Amino acid sequence: VDAGFDFSCGVKAGGTVWCWGDDTDGRLGNGAVLTADQTTPTQVSGLRDVAKVAVGASHACAIKRNGEVWCWGDNAEYELGNGLNTDSAVPVQVSTTTEFVDIAAGNLFSCGVAYGGTGYCWGKGTNGTMGNGANTANQTPGIVSTVTDFVSINARRDMDAACGVTKRGTGYCWGA
Repeated sequence: VDAGFDFSCGVKAGGTVWCWGDDTDGRLGNGAVLTADQTTPTQVSGLRDVAKVAVGASHACAIKRNGEVWCWGDNAEYELGNGLNTDSAVPVQVSTTTEFVDIAAGNLFSCGVAYGGTGYCWGKGTNGTMGNGANTANQTPGIVSTVTDFVSINARRDMDAACGVTKRGTGYCWGA
């Protein structure tokens, strides 16, 4: 289970994703933009075999057991990672052939760790959120710095910041 500003999502034991709360921008991922809050979980459309869900300020992403990443909701800053900046009320696959082992969703950006430990971020690039020394958006996943042995990653929903932990236990943070 993970929680954003005004909605939450969780993964059931069978690998389906369920979300509840505010559905502005399609953040519940069920194919409809509902005008009323959903007080009970509603199933995210089309996702199966999910290992983890990450909820940002107004979007969510899920990592499937095969390493694919799918995101839905607000996409004004490319936080869905599909190269477009239009909202999606259903999950869209992140544009990459990279297989991920961890995922995080922040304030208009997302980050992940690929098999092998390379960190990636996409979405809003201001304040260094992409972790690459630039202040521009990544429309699709871009490599974070030169660290290549991340095992986990986390992003702040209320700030433009993310952190990753390496195999050696060293922490790295970027953004503001």
